[in-house]
Amino acid sequence: MCFEAKHTDSDRIKQSAVTNEQAAVLDVKEALGALCFVLVSFGFREFYRVPWAVWRDMRAHFGHKYMTPEEGAAYIKEREAAQ
Repeated sequence: MCFEAKHTDSDRIKQSAVTNEQAAVLDVKEALGALCFVLVSFGFREFYRVPWAVWRDMRAHFGHKYMTPEEGAAYIKEREAAQ
């Protein structure tokens, strides 16, 4: 398993929060069979586990190169979803 952790106090997080170097590592690890994610915090209150394939192709999934908490709702950690 491989992940990058990102935080924002904004109402959106840009795809570019993952640097090119970090993206290259995630791509290599995913190609080797690792489960890869970007862990996202909005204001340290909302937490999401976004699959790397979704993050990498944000424009295709969300229509733009950022994610809002509403768009991230599909990737909320199971523990929070059950509460």
